[in-house]
Amino acid sequence: MAGPTFKDLEHEGWQNRAAHYDDWFGQISSQAFPFVLDAAGSDLSGLDTLDICCGPGHLVALLAERGAHASGLDFAGEMIRVALAQHPEQDFDQGDAEDLPYENARFDLVSCCFGLLHFHDPDNAIAEAFRVLRHGGRYIVTAWQGPEEAAGLVSVMMEAIQDFGTLDLPLPPAPPLPRFGKPDETHRSLAAQGFMDIETQVLPITWRPDRPEAVLDMIEHGMVRTTMMMAHQEDAARDAIRAAIVERVQAFDTGDGLKIPVPALMAVARKPD
Repeated sequence: MAGPTFKDLEHEGWQNRAAHYDDWFGQISSQAFPFVLDAAGSDLSGLDTLDICCGPGHLVALLAERGAHASGLDFAGEMIRVALAQHPEQDFDQGDAEDLPYENARFDLVSCCFGLLHFHDPDNAIAEAFRVLRHGGRYIVTAWQGPEEAAGLVSVMMEAIQDFGTLDLPLPPAPPLPRFGKPDETHRSLAAQGFMDIETQVLPITWRPDRPEAVLDMIEHGMVRTTMMMAHQEDAARDAIRAAIVERVQAFDTGDGLKIPVPALMAVARKPD
C-alpha cells in the first residue's frame, strides 16, 4: 500500500495546527498583510478577490474592509472552521489550490500568502490562479526566503539540520523549500504560466520571541514541513539540531531582546488584458 503523499501530510499538519495558528506562526506571516494590501490598493470597491491558503481568514477580512467582495479558500477544514468563527460575515470555501472550485475569469485579484511551498505542484497552482483571474487581474504571492538569500529564522533551522542531521529523509517528493524566495525563479515561474508585469519586493519581516527556546515551540506548533524533517531525524541528531537552533538564534539578541529576521519575497503580477 502506498504511503501518504506530501499533500496528505501537509493537510494533516495544518488540520492539527489550525486552532492555535494565530498564537504561533500567524504572528509572523500576518506581517506580510500590509505589503499585500498596499499592492492591492486602498480602494477595492466592487472587485472580486480570492485569498488562497487563507488560514484563519484575516487577510480576507482586510480586503473586504477596502470594499472588495472577498473570499477565502483553504484545503484544511479546520482552518475554514476557525476563519468562519472569527469572520462570519465573509465567504470561505474548503478546496484545493491545484484544482480551484471556481469558473474561469471569476476574480479581479488573487492572493496566496506563503502557500506555494506547501503545494505538491506549485506550478499547477499558479496556472489555476491564472485561470480564475479576469483579464488584467492581479496575482500577489509571498514566500519565505532561504539561507542563500538572507540570514534569519529559516537559515538557522535549515543549517542546523544540515550540520547535525540530514536532509536525505524518507519523505514523499515535495518542491524545494526556498524556491519561491528567489526573485529570478519566482519571475520565471509566473511568466511560464502567462503572467506579465512581474515585480518583486523583499519584505523585512522579523519575529521577537521572548526566549530562544520559543523557536522550538514555534517549529512544533506552527510549522509543518520543518516538523516533518525533525521527526525523521535520529534521536541524537534531533537533540543536536534543537540545541544548535537555540544557540544560534541568540546571535539575534539586540540587547533589547531577540529580533530574528524572517525575510520574505512578494511578487505582484498581472494577467494580460
